[in-house]
Amino acid sequence: MLEPKVLAIIKGVGFGVRDTSHAMLWFTAYESETSASLQCIPAEQAVELLEKHGIANVTDLEGKPCWLQRDNGLIKFIDFVRI
Repeated sequence: MLEPKVLAIIKGVGFGVRDTSHAMLWFTAYESETSASLQCIPAEQAVELLEKHGIANVTDLEGKPCWLQRDNGLIKFIDFVRI
């Protein structure tokens, strides 16, 4: 069963290949001082999200809120919070 979505703060934003050989957007989403999760979003999906929210530079995401949801022990990114 899905739990209610929760707010998290985005830190450590990057966009590139990393060690996966696939381009992606990544960041750490902090739910609290003691709970955080690394989120990796495939480039195609990331570009759609960035365009949808009018974000031209991924570093603008630093310190911004996002929505997460827990599902069977996984913490999943839902969307950026519209500000």
